[in-house]
Amino acid sequence: SLLAQYPQAGLSCSPSSFHDPATWLSWHLGAGMAEAPRYFSPVQLVELERRKRVFIPTNTTIFHRQRMLDAGGIRPELKWHADTFLVHAVAFRHGVCYNPQPLAHVNVEPRSYFQAGRKNEPAHRAICERIMELLTSPQFEHQGKLMSQAGTFYRFEGCIFSVLWRNKKYRSLITWPFLRKHLWYTLQVKLKPHTPAWIGNLYLKLAGYRAKPPEN
Repeated sequence: SLLAQYPQAGLSCSPSSFHDPATWLSWHLGAGMAEAPRYFSPVQLVELERRKRVFIPTNTTIFHRQRMLDAGGIRPELKWHADTFLVHAVAFRHGVCYNPQPLAHVNVEPRSYFQAGRKNEPAHRAICERIMELLTSPQFEHQGKLMSQAGTFYRFEGCIFSVLWRNKKYRSLITWPFLRKHLWYTLQVKLKPHTPAWIGNLYLKLAGYRAKPPEN
């Protein structure tokens, strides 16, 4: 297996298909990172994120148990971002094994824990502030610097830019890759409810948010 070939990896993942019944949009998160199974080192993840995108679906992730525990496991105080923080803390320390074949599916639920949570701005801000405390601490400083270079902080959404800008010790972590990804992602989220399904699905296909079917 891929994990046996690369024992240094912290986790493995594959794309996950998503469908939003409210908008009839369908896409794959994690598609296009590679055309064949492979391993990405932390430095290679930075390079890939800067020129394309790195998205590690948490519902397809298989962790190296000890490396997950070394990163603190699921931290209850991070609530709906606990899994997002964990996959990136492990990935940017140990690297990732990637399989391009989608292995999971999600129906987007507008009243889910995640969807409801990220709309609660005070609670979301507190979580983002805690995440940045962790990523600038001695334990996770290495991962924080790589994520800054890659622009990965946009994955924490919403008020993350405000959290970075308002605290002077975080401002140096604001990079052009982050600004570009954060602005584009924010625009996508705002336009999504108002986009006709056929236009949105065409964009998702052309933009690479659809995994290629496996070759026979």
